[in-house]
Amino acid sequence: MVSDVGLNAVEIALVAKLAADGGVTALVPATNHYNSMVPPDGSFPAIIFQLVGHDRRAEAMDSDAESLLYNIKCITKGEASPNTVGATADAIDTLFEKGTLAPTGWSIYAIRRERRIRYVEYDDEKNPIWHDGAQYRLWTVKP
Repeated sequence: MVSDVGLNAVEIALVAKLAADGGVTALVPATNHYNSMVPPDGSFPAIIFQLVGHDRRAEAMDSDAESLLYNIKCITKGEASPNTVGATADAIDTLFEKGTLAPTGWSIYAIRRERRIRYVEYDDEKNPIWHDGAQYRLWTVKP
């Protein structure tokens, strides 16, 4: 599982939600969930989450509303991997599309999928690396 070091409260809640879901962890164990990238000693298949966009605006005098955009996707290697990444992306979507999240000190008032992410790349040995997931917008208020 991802270390909490360097993560904000929203990311800590995101990681906990992924790790607590049996459908997700049956496909990708919680030990293979990473922030931003798979580390050199990491394992596949993996789930990556990454903050890719942020907008802050004052909604009221005593609170800040923020819009956070996260990529959440599965990455794996090998010829049979499209089935794994597709099934994992679907499980992640079930959790987050119109879902809930309860980060400490924040209120999430909506989560919506903005766009699907799906592509393949090749490593130096010409092995396919499959990516499948989505970008999720989280509308938050931090009192």
